[in-house]
Amino acid sequence: MSGRPHRWSARCGDPHDRCGGLQPRSDGQHIRGSDQHIRDGGERAHGGQQTCGSDERASGDQHTRGGDQGVATVLAGALVVMLLAAAVVVVHLGAVVVARRRAEAAADLAALGGAGQVVAGRGCAAAGRVAGEMGGRLAECAVDGWVVTVRVEVELPGVLSMFGATSARARAGPAEV
Repeated sequence: MSGRPHRWSARCGDPHDRCGGLQPRSDGQHIRGSDQHIRDGGERAHGGQQTCGSDERASGDQHTRGGDQGVATVLAGALVVMLLAAAVVVVHLGAVVVARRRAEAAADLAALGGAGQVVAGRGCAAAGRVAGEMGGRLAECAVDGWVVTVRVEVELPGVLSMFGATSARARAGPAEV
């Protein structure tokens, strides 16, 4: 006996089992450790000391206990979860970028719309209307001579709305001469 346990007798050393797992017999059959104890007339198997495993292997026995079976499944599951989490993060970052671009476009058009109405004295009112039609909200508006400066806010979509809004500034007026 080399002391190397069978793959199917991995319960050896369990303090509650005392080698009660399967043990090989010389005829290739398996018996439980407690049956071995009884068959030997009440003495412990293998010279008075109860042992687990031997070099004899039962033909065709493919049972394993305590091995690393199923590890690949767990790792694959963890990888799928991590990939899904990464995909969710990428989608939310994309939504933030889209909202930022919408805010920039709304601010540009609101500033242009306000600059077009400065002569009539309705620069900020026109800027607010244009920003609203672009899906934003006019947060600030300042008219300085012929120049209109605006800040437009756009709410973030879905769950991201709890982080507030994104904003953009724009300025429009006559070209410098």
